[in-house]
Amino acid sequence: MLRLYPKPDLGNANGGSIFYMIKSYFFQVFVCGRSFFMQKTKAAMAIQVLPSITDNKELVRVVDKVIENISKKGLRYEVSAFETTIDGDIDTLLQILKESLEICIQEGAPSLMSYIKINYNPTDGVLGIEEKTEKHKKHT
Repeated sequence: MLRLYPKPDLGNANGGSIFYMIKSYFFQVFVCGRSFFMQKTKAAMAIQVLPSITDNKELVRVVDKVIENISKKGLRYEVSAFETTIDGDIDTLLQILKESLEICIQEGAPSLMSYIKINYNPTDGVLGIEEKTEKHKKHT
């Protein structure tokens, strides 16, 4: 059971953001009367798969299959030009890593290289994608 500390006053949730701590690393953010639940990120992974395919169109098709699989997991992720970053729990991230390698081979790559970065802190959690990148994004 989740309990809010202190008990929120929903009638007071106006234009600003009000943060409440919730038991078990949950917090609830009230913005204009709406609430969003988020769990503290325990791990983050950046993955780059490089299938040994010389045809660029085929290479992109295989990498797109990997990204499609990641998108179906329901985790926060961000695709960039050289890698995809994913926030989640360590077991799910390692499963995604394994699936990503297998997808490349199943889609016709004879072999591949993969570069992985993992940030893991099971006790205090890690900074998530938004916390690391939001201030650097251009908002137009």
